[in-house]
Amino acid sequence: MRGYAPAPGSSRRVHAMKVQAFSLTLLLLTASVAASAQTPEPPPTRALAEEDALRLAVTQSPSLRAALLDVSRAGAGVSVEEDRYPLLLQLDGSADYLKSPSLASADAGGVQTSTNEIITLGSQLSKQFSFGTSLSFRLQGSYSRRIFPPLPTQPVQVTLGPGYDLRARLSVVQPLLRGFGDDQGEAALRAAKLDQASSESTVHRAASELLRDVLVAYWELWYASEAVRIEIAAKTLAEDEQENVKARIEAGTAAPVDVHSASTRVAELEESVATARLEQQRRALELGLLLGEPSRQAQNLDTAASQPPDVNDLPPLQQLVDAAMATSPELAERDAAIAASQDRERSAGEPDRQRLDLEGWVQTEGLGNQQVPPAFEQFGTFGAFSAHLGLVYELPLTGSRYDSQKAAARHATESLEAQREATALRIESDIHRLHQQATVASRRVELAERTTEAAEAQLAAARDRMDLGGGLAIDVERAEDALRRARLRAVRARVDGHAAKLALDHATGQLLLRYAEIAREQGLASSLHVPPAPRGPF
Repeated sequence: MRGYAPAPGSSRRVHAMKVQAFSLTLLLLTASVAASAQTPEPPPTRALAEEDALRLAVTQSPSLRAALLDVSRAGAGVSVEEDRYPLLLQLDGSADYLKSPSLASADAGGVQTSTNEIITLGSQLSKQFSFGTSLSFRLQGSYSRRIFPPLPTQPVQVTLGPGYDLRARLSVVQPLLRGFGDDQGEAALRAAKLDQASSESTVHRAASELLRDVLVAYWELWYASEAVRIEIAAKTLAEDEQENVKARIEAGTAAPVDVHSASTRVAELEESVATARLEQQRRALELGLLLGEPSRQAQNLDTAASQPPDVNDLPPLQQLVDAAMATSPELAERDAAIAASQDRERSAGEPDRQRLDLEGWVQTEGLGNQQVPPAFEQFGTFGAFSAHLGLVYELPLTGSRYDSQKAAARHATESLEAQREATALRIESDIHRLHQQATVASRRVELAERTTEAAEAQLAAARDRMDLGGGLAIDVERAEDALRRARLRAVRARVDGHAAKLALDHATGQLLLRYAEIAREQGLASSLHVPPAPRGPF
């Protein structure tokens, strides 16, 4: 039996039909992917300059506003403690009518009563001093009348008065142990001033962090926008190449299957553009959050800058470390906390110390019987002068609260000092890392730009070979992809280098100095207490 032999050319026709069917299917799939990758046109963008973004952040940021309000709170606390020992005026008065029964005899019903009528008016000035002394002066006048039986067995009532009494007393109490000196008396005032210094350091750190975060978010948005432009440019190149392939197919210099690779490349870049736009919107929302703007207004933010400044001429590493140790807002905050703890250590356990108070008073008094002038005469001539001097000692007999409180305060200070040391080590490590990151990023920018130039030349050469019929479409696609990646690496390196420089400026306290004028324009200079920027390598 002879085998079946197909007609000449039939296998080639079948193969061509399969290729055409596959091509049609692939074109439909490519069109579907491209259609699904299409995104609606973004809303009109609102481009911000760098300084405009910072001004919005300074005026609208809730976190900075909270830190500034804390400074105001601390300042009010200082004012409260400065008036801790005011001069006090006391006015008082009383009226008493007392009728008291008493037994008069052994007989039943032998009860007599006596009556006292007293009216007193007084005033007192008192002052507590920070070194522990208490001083008071009291002036008092009184009217009194007494009705009583002179003998219990006599029903006759005798009336004394009315009497007019005038007295003045000057009293002083001076602690000699517990409460002596300013360590205890001004402890609250020192704590309030240290709290104010700490809150000012906190607002400096918060303001510097806000400036750093806004600037980093600003340039990250710039990178995301640049990435969108680069992806769109790459997609445009791929679409041009797709049209070139179609033209060569029509001219018979390229196979029909070559269009599939070009179409797939366009679809992939459509997806990349959509992803880049999504990242751009995410970065815009992040910047808007730092600016204190609602999401509906922040989603169309964009940057008006051309590119971040180059990272050149960094100061020497050790100079940056020394500057961070001297001016870092975070270290200043730690130092304020240590100073407050050391002050608490000075007054720790004071209520549980031994007490020894010296107290004394002097008094002059005048009394007139049924007449007022004799009371003034006796009062003015010190006819009835009295004085008192005494000591009061108090000793806790049980417990060791004083030693325990001293030890607790000392350990708290040592803990804060250890935390300060750890913070300094971390900042020093951050300075080394950021300095190296900025240096490497500067080198990366240079290399990426050289790579971009080489990729552009490679793409031009691949196209020339393609036009002459000696090149492959895949070579053009690879050259286009290499150019796209090189451009993305170049802008990424610029942003990374500038972000590292911003972090260095924040760590060394220079970021707040650089943009202090914006704070002054917004009326925050009095709260920030930012000094003029010094001359130097920064």
